[in-house]
Amino acid sequence: MKKIFVDHSIFLGMNAEDDVTRIASKNFFVDRSKDSIHMSFEDIAYCDHVVWGKEQALQDAYYPFMDNVHTDLSIVRLPYNRGVLDQFSKKEFNEKLTMQENLLLSMVDVHGGILYTLKNTLGDISDSVIVPDLYTAEEKTFNRELEQHYQSSLVLRFIKEELS
Repeated sequence: MKKIFVDHSIFLGMNAEDDVTRIASKNFFVDRSKDSIHMSFEDIAYCDHVVWGKEQALQDAYYPFMDNVHTDLSIVRLPYNRGVLDQFSKKEFNEKLTMQENLLLSMVDVHGGILYTLKNTLGDISDSVIVPDLYTAEEKTFNRELEQHYQSSLVLRFIKEELS
């Protein structure tokens, strides 16, 4: 079974301003609550970067959810390593992608994973990338405590550009 990777777009998507994106992203994580989900240090830092740009009260409402979801859902945080850098240097740099996106695809390849993202640009590039279909679905729930944190976090909503 391939390792599941996510980037910041689908993680922040759980608090997207657009409810279709929000529900699809949240349902993705609820459906995988028993799986290990891998995320690069850089994508985690990007999430922090976006959140730290918000008012302190919004950060305070959001971070209990972010902190608990990383533990409750067994999110494995990974740094880039020598294998990722070697893989990156062997591949032709894709000019349509950022440096971070090229490195992330190398990480996914090295770990034999599959990347879930909301970025169509990545989905068009690699067979190891899946862009989930966004459609109106019934919203699923996390376990009781995590769901409470999630509901409180919804005072902070991200616009589409912040998910990019």
